[in-house]
Amino acid sequence: MSKSQYSLSFTTGASLFRESLALAELKKDIDDWKTVKSKAIEENILQARTESTSRKLCGEVIRRLKHLSTEEAAKSPQILDHTADVT
Repeated sequence: MSKSQYSLSFTTGASLFRESLALAELKKDIDDWKTVKSKAIEENILQARTESTSRKLCGEVIRRLKHLSTEEAAKSPQILDHTADVT
């Protein structure tokens, strides 16, 4: 039996849908995730009550978004717009 790491963060962090869209939108204008995280925390993009919460949420959302392909990442901000063609 091979060992593999399994992250339970999805179940403990909810879907973080709105947060994912906000950071995906921010990533369109910024080349690297480190800068996205810094800006999101600095400007409280995720509207967290504390900086600690903002850091945790940003880390979790960015970890998830990094798994998207370039095409998926480009389409992700359009998900909220139900009239957008994302096919």
